[in-house]
Amino acid sequence: MTFKPSNIFVGTLILVMTACTVGEVASPVVPGKENYIKTSKPGAGVFISADYDGTAKAGEERILRVKVRDQYPSGTLKVSVLPNPELSLSGVQDVYVFDMSGDRAHEIRLSVKALSNGIHYLNFQAVAEYGDRQVARANSAITFNVGVSRSKVVKPSPGKARLEKQAASEVVVMEAEEEIIVNK
Repeated sequence: MTFKPSNIFVGTLILVMTACTVGEVASPVVPGKENYIKTSKPGAGVFISADYDGTAKAGEERILRVKVRDQYPSGTLKVSVLPNPELSLSGVQDVYVFDMSGDRAHEIRLSVKALSNGIHYLNFQAVAEYGDRQVARANSAITFNVGVSRSKVVKPSPGKARLEKQAASEVVVMEAEEEIIVNK
């Protein structure tokens, strides 16, 4: 009987024998912060909210107070308002420019009228210019529900769901008569 080693066996044997030599300890390489490569660029630290309560009707004009908050100690913030085609805005500037020094929120007052019922979006594009010519961009939107009733989703209570699951998994034993006929 002869033993013929396979290529995998020989390769594994060589790898095991050369992996560690006497007196050396292998330690894993842990990348430090200096070796860290950022793979995605975060958006600007800008947060936009509005006081819209969701009760507008088509053709009704609403005045919205939009609050814009930033996380920068200084610089310039430029905000553009971009409505979808079913929203009509009046008295809107092309670009709102704010000084980012200070902690208080910046306010934009908008007159918005929906031309039809549905869910419409009031989009905002923000550009924060800060530091030594650094620029960060952010996009945000406010949902403008018009004539859309928001129904509340009712979830079953955990106790009721558990009882229903228990009832479904129970075994029902039924009486039956059985007759086996074997054909020979």
